[in-house]
Amino acid sequence: MTVWIYARTADPDSNALTGQAQDLADYAARHGWQVAGFTLDHGRGSSPLRPPLWAMLWKLRSGKADAVLVRSLSRIGYSYEFIYLVLCCLQDCGIRLRTAEQNLQLELYFIGLEHRLANRAVLKGRCVPWR
Repeated sequence: MTVWIYARTADPDSNALTGQAQDLADYAARHGWQVAGFTLDHGRGSSPLRPPLWAMLWKLRSGKADAVLVRSLSRIGYSYEFIYLVLCCLQDCGIRLRTAEQNLQLELYFIGLEHRLANRAVLKGRCVPWR
């Protein structure tokens, strides 16, 4: 599998962001995944105005990776509707999401998005983000 690493933090210390990206690269290597690229985002998870995130989604439309690897779902955002929007964008491109620190399907179940995304996958003939 080929993954695109997305690291985000609002911490002003740039070492926090590069450390997160390196941890994810190590995680990918342990799982035998190839890394297609990195997106490092210095921004708040509560803001949808994050050019690095949108630029990554645009790049991935061309099939550069099979999945996006993040530390946790909170790296995408804190708003459930925003998370749903990003996952729909990934789903439309046939790209999955992988989280290093949590069970994605269980997390989506707890926040009420698992069923919505599964239904959407059936309607659109796309994969669910956790498989």
